[in-house]
Amino acid sequence: MTRFIPVSELAQAAGLTNRAIERAITRTVAGQRATWRGATLVVRKVHGRGGRSGIRYEVRVDSLPLELQERLRALKSTSESPLRHGEKAQQERDWWYGLIAPALVHERHSRARGAAIAEIVSRRHMRPDGRWVSVSERTVQRKIAAFEDEGYAGLARRKRADAGAPRVIVSWRWDKAVPLDDAGKHRIADALRQYVRGLHKAGEARALLADLASFKLEQLTRKAGCDLGAQASELCRVPQPFLDQEKAYRRVALLRRDRKTFEDQKPRVLRKLAGAPMEVVYGDIHPVDIVLRREDGSTAHARAIGWLDDATRRVWLDIILVEKGKGIRNRDVIQSFINMVNAWGAPRTLYLDNGSEYNWAEFIDDALQLLDKTGQPLIERVEPGRAGIVRAQPYNAAAKSIEGIFSVLERNYFQAVPGWIAGDRMKKKTSSVGGKVEPFPGTLEEFRDLIGMQIRLYHRICQQRGKLKGRSPDQAYKEAIDAGWTMTAVQADAFRLAFSHVRELTVWQGAISFKRERWTCRELVRWQERKISVRIPKYEDWNRLPLLDRDGNLVGFAERQHAYHPLDTAGAVEAREISRLHTKEVIAMARSAPDVDLLRERSAFLDAQPPAPVAPIGATIGASDEAERFLAAWNETPAERRKRERRERELKAHEEIESFAEYKAMSSKLRRAG
Repeated sequence: MTRFIPVSELAQAAGLTNRAIERAITRTVAGQRATWRGATLVVRKVHGRGGRSGIRYEVRVDSLPLELQERLRALKSTSESPLRHGEKAQQERDWWYGLIAPALVHERHSRARGAAIAEIVSRRHMRPDGRWVSVSERTVQRKIAAFEDEGYAGLARRKRADAGAPRVIVSWRWDKAVPLDDAGKHRIADALRQYVRGLHKAGEARALLADLASFKLEQLTRKAGCDLGAQASELCRVPQPFLDQEKAYRRVALLRRDRKTFEDQKPRVLRKLAGAPMEVVYGDIHPVDIVLRREDGSTAHARAIGWLDDATRRVWLDIILVEKGKGIRNRDVIQSFINMVNAWGAPRTLYLDNGSEYNWAEFIDDALQLLDKTGQPLIERVEPGRAGIVRAQPYNAAAKSIEGIFSVLERNYFQAVPGWIAGDRMKKKTSSVGGKVEPFPGTLEEFRDLIGMQIRLYHRICQQRGKLKGRSPDQAYKEAIDAGWTMTAVQADAFRLAFSHVRELTVWQGAISFKRERWTCRELVRWQERKISVRIPKYEDWNRLPLLDRDGNLVGFAERQHAYHPLDTAGAVEAREISRLHTKEVIAMARSAPDVDLLRERSAFLDAQPPAPVAPIGATIGASDEAERFLAAWNETPAERRKRERRERELKAHEEIESFAEYKAMSSKLRRAG
């Protein structure tokens, strides 16, 4: 720090009186003392107000003791911070300092200073706001005096130290009535503030905010031990500024309840127009606000498949009137895209609507397959690994320029078409009060012609407010052509290859089945595999279907099979021909493969195999006695059965004889005993 400070500032930093500092400096200047607090002071004399004969002392800061230098740095940072508040006051200080600077170089009360002041007063000066003003001599003298007394800060009004800080805690009546210290009041105010934030977050009606917040403040005050008596409701009334300070939290309710409004209000990225035509093309599906009549007599709103060239703001629309209960199909979008490309050329980047009624996923996969003659994608890739197709965020109409164009077309051009309902289907514009909307009186083709005329008119009108800066879309397009821009044309075959898919169909009797019709060709007649790959169109009906092998190579083209009359001899000729081709192909296959003796090959295979393994017996499970008798009877022959029956009779007779002998012996014993 190499600046000088006056005695008053040094006294404040040292914690001494001005008189004590002046005595110390006087002794140093007079040589009575070499140092002050261990430091050798560097002092200078300054002419101005104060001191003897307008002379005062100033001390260089870097000659002071280190602790005082650090304290002065802290004081300087706090004293200078208010000056940084308010750009207008800072500009005024700069202006006044530049005005009085020629007079400050001269001593006070000198003729030179007086002449400098007179010269300042004699001229007109431009203020920071651009106004020319004259200043009086007295005003210049007061500004010089303020600068010499207070320094740079004296050249303009100081900003309050508490500027911007709230002067009340809740309200002046509540602050005065509640017998709590500031810390206690702030605790209540903080709790109330959180409650108000919660009300805003929940989306509470503004008419109820003040009453609910006041009731909450009354509860918090009573809970803190302060009873305000009968005047509690009046004293606890929360002022509107307190409520409005937290209204930013209403955006939470907006996010949860009204996503459309939330998205409309969120910060945006400023975008400029694309550099060249077809560099960026927007795509979207838009329900036209015009009532049409279907062929069955029902009414509906047509859909417009729209494309917007960002650089020129040109619009391409294809009108589709869908059947009842149906929606936009992929083939409709493909056909519209082809129509646009045939007229404008291929785009480099597509920007598609992510929240549309139509799912663009299938279309994106097909569009990326568009190749030029060299095999390069027509829709370029803007980043490595990222396709040149951008999906806009849902609910984000501002990210899709075509949304704004639809609004302009409806409001300024389509409103002249009969059947227009003014964009609000709940408040339709009708020819009579309470009546039904009169649909467009013409046919769908007439409606398309009329919409096409409105688009041509839009292309001719200059856009004063838009990014075209007063040019019309046709003018912007012509300027690009004059500057050397050329369109990229796409051949029909490229569309057919891109907007088709490969399906595997079953080959049966030399033909395939597609859309309940049989398709065949000479290549299919000779085809011996069960399946074949077929390229199927997505947006038009083909008379020939390309056939592909497993590697994707072209095999041939299948056509609808002709049905012959039973008496038509050409049918017999064709049957013989396809039978000959089929048999010939089978014979060719037979010649290309070797002959194999199946029995010999099987025998050789078995002979080469090891013997069948035999497991050792570890346990035997036998039948029961009854089961063995049953099995023996089941397996015996008639002769064996007769022998068995004879043995059984003999055994039974022998048992009877033995029983009789035992009986006689027992009887004899009984008689002898008796």
